[in-house]
Amino acid sequence: MPPISPLIFPHLPHLPPSPPPSHAPHPPPRQRRCSFIDGQEVLLLHQMTLPEPDCWDLPGGGLDPAEDLITGLRREVAEEIGITNFTIEQLLTVFEGFYPEPGGQLHTLNLVYQCRVSPRPLTFTPVDLEEIGPQGIRWLPAQELTPEQCSDRAWAAIAAAGLV
Repeated sequence: MPPISPLIFPHLPHLPPSPPPSHAPHPPPRQRRCSFIDGQEVLLLHQMTLPEPDCWDLPGGGLDPAEDLITGLRREVAEEIGITNFTIEQLLTVFEGFYPEPGGQLHTLNLVYQCRVSPRPLTFTPVDLEEIGPQGIRWLPAQELTPEQCSDRAWAAIAAAGLV
């Protein structure tokens, strides 16, 4: 079968094939986050890990190898806040972050989904306690939060939901 480009654009030279994936630049780490919203309140955890320590953040995290987005999202939420039965309603926003790290810069691409949990939990059982700060996991009124108190991605999600 002849290459497609000469059939469609006969005046253009044939382009060489793309390099194999092992030689292609690495895409930014994909992260999934849940924005649990109940009325005017959002469920946030006090994050103590890089890239933005000591702030309110959304539950979620990076993908394991060969893990699809939704499976990874459900796994991370279960690990971080102990919720396993929730509804993923829609993609709320996409947030690209650039953060300094030793030897360079961390580039992340966060897919933030609006999620709902019912009944609303009052206590949480995280598996990984190292990531949770002293203020724990809480439902917080969005109107009382400021950008300085939140991770960049959490604030972007709160704004995308129209809560601030």
